[in-house]
Amino acid sequence: MCSNPPTAIPPPRINATAQALIDEIRTAILYVSLIGNDGNLPKLCSVINPSALKNETGINGTAVLAEVCNAASLAVYEPQLAERVVLGNQLGVQYLYTALYAVEVLAGFGGGTNRTTLCNEVDENLLNNLFIAYINGTGTNIKQFVCGTG
Repeated sequence: MCSNPPTAIPPPRINATAQALIDEIRTAILYVSLIGNDGNLPKLCSVINPSALKNETGINGTAVLAEVCNAASLAVYEPQLAERVVLGNQLGVQYLYTALYAVEVLAGFGGGTNRTTLCNEVDENLLNNLFIAYINGTGTNIKQFVCGTG
């Protein structure tokens, strides 16, 4: 009995805008998760290798390093503010995953395509707060992409 081996389904071709948003969201997910983990941020800051993060992932390693090191300096010089930043990042990661899902669905990766529902799930202001030092206005760009207004 001859059988053909299964063929891999190639990933969908997506436009440059969608890919850029996906890369930006993945970058933010990484640094928000690291900061929200509330570990030893100064030590983490000293061991992140930005160039190792870039390899085929689309993640901006320099931004991850900068965000983690900014949070680390808060942990040293403004501990009470650092606690609020950690908590905000713990809460914020869920918004980033929601935004990633919405962008990937609308970029053709699959899943439901009810644009109105996806649009309503994307919180532009919360996303802008999570991206504020990385790329200002990214939350707005994501909201416009998902809602079809950009």
